[in-house]
Amino acid sequence: MIKIKKKEGTLPSLDFIAGVISTEGSFMWVKQNKREIPVFQLKMHADGQKLFELIKTKLNLREKIYKYDHQDRKYVLLLIRSRASIANILVPFLENRLYGPKKVQFESWKEKVISLSR
Repeated sequence: MIKIKKKEGTLPSLDFIAGVISTEGSFMWVKQNKREIPVFQLKMHADGQKLFELIKTKLNLREKIYKYDHQDRKYVLLLIRSRASIANILVPFLENRLYGPKKVQFESWKEKVISLSR
């Protein structure tokens, strides 16, 4: 079960976070030691760092926020690779919150994640 932090006045709503994920999030697979592992990526201009910190707090995530400066483009990146975080936080949170193409991407990714857990 997802544990949500309770500072409602200062943290973004769950629907707002789902909207950010809809536009800025990616569900992907990365090869690691000759195996594919599920990865969720949230990437945004560096101005979004405070928002990422609020999202991390709201969803009770432990993953690190990375800062990059590449060819004069600054951005922040939140990667979720932990199977526990994916299975216990991300998947339950996103169930029935996404629409359109992002929902299709999520459902396909989720099914593969679940099949690997069996």
